[in-house]
Amino acid sequence: MQFVDLLSIQSRDGALIHNESVACYSLALLRYIKQKSNSTPTSASSSPLSENIIKELEEMSEEDLVVMALLHDLGKHAIEPSLLNHPALDNTQSKLLSSQMSDHTSSALEQLELERYTSFLTPFYQFQLSRGSQCKIHAISFLLAICDMYDALTAPKLYKGKPWSVQGVLEEIVRLAYHSDMKPIITHFIELMKPEEKEIKLTSSKATKMFK
Repeated sequence: MQFVDLLSIQSRDGALIHNESVACYSLALLRYIKQKSNSTPTSASSSPLSENIIKELEEMSEEDLVVMALLHDLGKHAIEPSLLNHPALDNTQSKLLSSQMSDHTSSALEQLELERYTSFLTPFYQFQLSRGSQCKIHAISFLLAICDMYDALTAPKLYKGKPWSVQGVLEEIVRLAYHSDMKPIITHFIELMKPEEKEIKLTSSKATKMFK
């Protein structure tokens, strides 16, 4: 497989910093959710997680989560930058791009002998390009996706405009997950990340290149 030089998309240092940030956010969120689920009875929680989601999160080791966070962009490295950063893909192009990134991810993980992560990382791109709508996804994939979105929109990047405010990003994440069974994960993320004395409201969509 031929990989696109990351310098044509963003600096290597920038890519590493982003992946490390996603790993830190993901690890903090996983720990927070586990702590909350162990300390608060499900019936008493304002945002209860389903038993299946709790089971998936409980079974995920912190080491595996960090590895997946560091590799979450693996499928993008073989994609032409002009396509990857296109501001307005139609549905057919989005599906094709999602399929290509999933295939590249599967192939790369196989070469690295890390196939156990395939089922978590390949749906990640489907969620990205659908912006969360009507997409079946693992709880871990969803957790990684929102942490990726948070860092992508709040961190300064040379190839993007002005970073979003923390409040603005959290409101957009809420909008995406409003009708999702993963909404409790969002609630926990907001509890963990929201600025003090700020109210997070449901908003209309604002992002056009959210996850790239």
